Amino acid sequence: MWTDDQETQLAGLWTTTRKTQREIAEDLERPQSSARWKAHELGLAERGPAPARVRTYRPLLDLEHGMCRYPVNNGSPYLFCSEPRERLDLESDPYCAYHRRISRVGRR
Repeated sequence: MWTDDQETQLAGLWTTTRKTQREIAEDLERPQSSARWKAHELGLAERGPAPARVRTYRPLLDLEHGMCRYPVNNGSPYLFCSEPRERLDLESDPYCAYHRRISRVGRR
């Protein structure tokens, strides 16, 4: 069941952000298919594919607080993702949403 508040939040994210359907579903803690279907039921416009994002990688010493620390190469210099992190507690979660998800596959 979707509450009125959740529907309002979905409509806001759907129409005012450049987030992908998957990112919106994750924000709402719903399956992607559920968010897509609810958007259809609410008459929200179809969304095309999200524009490609250009990722920038940085050496560790150039990372600032709040940047993802997922290593992206094995060479010299070592480079890290540097995308913004949603959780700013470096001790418990040093990765952005994407790298947090792929680094915890199969863990429970």
